[in-house]
Amino acid sequence: MHESTLSPFKYTLFWVLLIVTKLAFSYYIEIKPLVGPTKDIMSVQITNFQWHEFFPCAKNNIGVVIALWAPIILV
Repeated sequence: MHESTLSPFKYTLFWVLLIVTKLAFSYYIEIKPLVGPTKDIMSVQITNFQWHEFFPCAKNNIGVVIALWAPIILV
């Protein structure tokens, strides 16, 4: 079967545009809005941490940050 010279180029261009669109969507819709709250959460120091068995030596709210970012990483 004979393919035109333009067919592989169009196929490659389609996949490149699809990946770029997916990465741009992920960055602007999922990642960028969480950066500010993550910085704010990490700057708060823990004075009385009641769930010591989960994070015994925690100086900041790493558990909250993990819970915040887990759905994004899974997607």
